[in-house]
Amino acid sequence: MKKETGIQESLMGLIHQYKKNIRHAVNARELGLTGMHVRVINILARLPKSEATANELVKLLGRDKAQIARLLKELIFNGLVTKQENPLDKRSQLLVLTEQGKQLTQTIKQAEQQILAQMQAGLTPEELSLFNQITLKMMNNLNR
Repeated sequence: MKKETGIQESLMGLIHQYKKNIRHAVNARELGLTGMHVRVINILARLPKSEATANELVKLLGRDKAQIARLLKELIFNGLVTKQENPLDKRSQLLVLTEQGKQLTQTIKQAEQQILAQMQAGLTPEELSLFNQITLKMMNNLNR
């Protein structure tokens, strides 16, 4: 008889497979990127330019300043991000995606769409709606 998988195993398995497929689709290993690099690039692509600072990444990602500084150093070294003077605050710098970073953002977006379609294959709209409702409740429970 097959043992039923618990919520924790199911959730961790889903997250792991999703990250693995994204990294594979964007050739992250060949580019020397981790999942966190990909997350930072995605966030920078969505943030208004005036808010794209290291401090904002610290807040959004819940990581310490040293971790974010190392990530940014690697992204700058790889030619994906540059720093510019912040006209609103001389103490901080704005983080800007380079052309190569913007191209990678498009690759990531396409990969995410393909992987999302693959994940949803065979699921009904009702099942997807229920999944969304349940995961939102769980996230809200954890945020209390």
